[in-house]
Amino acid sequence: FVTHHEDEVIRHFSSYNFFCQVIQKDLKEVGINEVNILDIGFGCGYGCFILSKIHGVKQVTGIDVSYACKSYAQENYGARNIEFVIADAGEYLQQNYSFNYIIYMRNRNSTIRMSGVVW
Repeated sequence: FVTHHEDEVIRHFSSYNFFCQVIQKDLKEVGINEVNILDIGFGCGYGCFILSKIHGVKQVTGIDVSYACKSYAQENYGARNIEFVIADAGEYLQQNYSFNYIIYMRNRNSTIRMSGVVW
């Protein structure tokens, strides 16, 4: 179940590794013990899995509109602190959930965004 070409996969992994470094640095500098992360458009689920391994990450919530992606992600990248949710991003974000980080990635021609820290 591959949704990207090899160069796109490399870009995604390097982006998530960068996000991990930023989050780890923030945790250390701010002195917070736990954070919650929202990953919009989790796709295959590996990004959520990478984020879930950061010491101090309480919960990673991944949202996507694809049931096939959710099934694959749960089977291949599920972990106790990951929740894969089928939802429209616009509708989901209007609900009153609290996240310290929101990550949104698109294809290589689009901007990668990591929204700030809400303490």
